[in-house]
Amino acid sequence: PGTLSVSGAVLHVPFPVSQPALVMTGGELDLDTASPTSLTSLAMSGGTLGGAGDVTVTGSWTWSGGELSGSGTTTIPSGVTVTVTSAGACGAVLDGGRTLVNNGRLAFPDGTILCVGNALIRNAGTLTAQGDGPGPWSTVVYAYATGGQLVNTGRIEKTGGSGTAAIGI
Repeated sequence: PGTLSVSGAVLHVPFPVSQPALVMTGGELDLDTASPTSLTSLAMSGGTLGGAGDVTVTGSWTWSGGELSGSGTTTIPSGVTVTVTSAGACGAVLDGGRTLVNNGRLAFPDGTILCVGNALIRNAGTLTAQGDGPGPWSTVVYAYATGGQLVNTGRIEKTGGSGTAAIGI
C-alpha cells in the first residue's frame, strides 16, 4: 500500500485511506469520510491529523509532535503501543472534539506531555508514565483548555523514576 507523507498545505480526503503508513511532519490531513480509515503505522512529528472520520492505527505509532483534532475517533487497538515523545509543553496535542480510544498501550517516556484541549481520552488499555519529567514531578496528560477529559476503565501505571506522575485533567 505504500506510505502517505504530509509535510505542508491542507488536504481534505472525503474517502477512506486504504492501509498506508502515514508520516506527518507538517500541514493538515483531514479525513472526512463516513467509512473508517486504517493505517498500518503512524509517525507524527508535526501538523494536524483531523476531520470527522474515524482512524485506527494497526501498527507502530510514534508521536513526537503535532495535533489530533476534529470530531472523529482515533483508536489504538489491543497489542499496539503509541510512544508519545514530544519535547516541551504541548508538543503533542489532542483537541477539537477528537476522541482517542486506547485499547493498547499509551507510553510516556521521561518528560513527555500530551496536552488535551476540548477532547476525550478513553483508556481501556494501559497508560504508562515511564519515568520522571523535569523537576520533582511529571505531568503526562495536561488539560490546557476547558473540555479535556480522561475516562479510565483500564490501567494507569508508573514504571520508572522516583518522582510523581501527574494527570492534570
